[in-house]
Amino acid sequence: MFVAWPSTKAADDKPKERESVISTGRQFAELKPFDELMEAFVRDNEIPGASLAVAKDGRLVYARGFGYADVEQQQPAQPNSLFRIASISKSFTATATLQLVEQGKLSLNTPVFDLLPHKPHLAKGDSADPRLGQVTIAHLLRHQGGWDRKETIDPLFHAIEIASVLGKPPPATQDDVIRFMMGWQLDFDPGERYVYSNLGYCLLGRVIEQITDRRYGDYMVNEFLKPLGIKSMRLGKTLLRDRAENEVKYYPKGDLLGIAVTGDVIGAKVSWPYGAWSIESFDSLGGWIASAP
Repeated sequence: MFVAWPSTKAADDKPKERESVISTGRQFAELKPFDELMEAFVRDNEIPGASLAVAKDGRLVYARGFGYADVEQQQPAQPNSLFRIASISKSFTATATLQLVEQGKLSLNTPVFDLLPHKPHLAKGDSADPRLGQVTIAHLLRHQGGWDRKETIDPLFHAIEIASVLGKPPPATQDDVIRFMMGWQLDFDPGERYVYSNLGYCLLGRVIEQITDRRYGDYMVNEFLKPLGIKSMRLGKTLLRDRAENEVKYYPKGDLLGIAVTGDVIGAKVSWPYGAWSIESFDSLGGWIASAP
């Protein structure tokens, strides 16, 4: 089963009558409970649109869209509408990494920074944490690399600040982020504990590139996804004007704004999904868009 939906709009405190939810795709009487579940989910949570696909015994048995892909245009969500899948992207990166291990091209015990060409950005007089040499592929896969975003930062959300420190125009690239964080001390010994890490999966994307000598997205689409019969999945784009064909429009809860890190108005306030973070920099950790079926 796979369900996807755009971000929710803000709910108000006024009670509302139960409204019908527009739906698309083939309807089956015996699968009506799925319809009722999704209609209630979309309506009660004030979600603009969603889609649901269900497979049984390797066969697609249900695929429907609910609500709208674009509210302003009254464009219904379709079963094959494309949605940002955020950190579900990590599952694909992890599986592709393990496939390289299975093929003998990589070892789980390989120190990550032995594979990568990046050099740490160090302030004068500082030295790199020697524990960086202990971080392995297995540590990254398990979120045990040594970074704790609660104790320091999640660097993927600090693209402007990191670019400034490195003396580069924003946004900071993935390589910039890696060099910047290599100049920091780890928060704990690699393997000591689990702490969810976006940086770890950013690194895995670069490992895939280094091992295959191909860009992450190109390798994933042509060598990993296509052999599985997955044809519509692709890396997303940050700006609304670059939205893929058949991709839904995203609506932040409460019309949430953020500071633009990319695009034409860097530093200005923009709608959170469209510039407050760079999905291009999130490729291997949160950059994919996909349909439910």
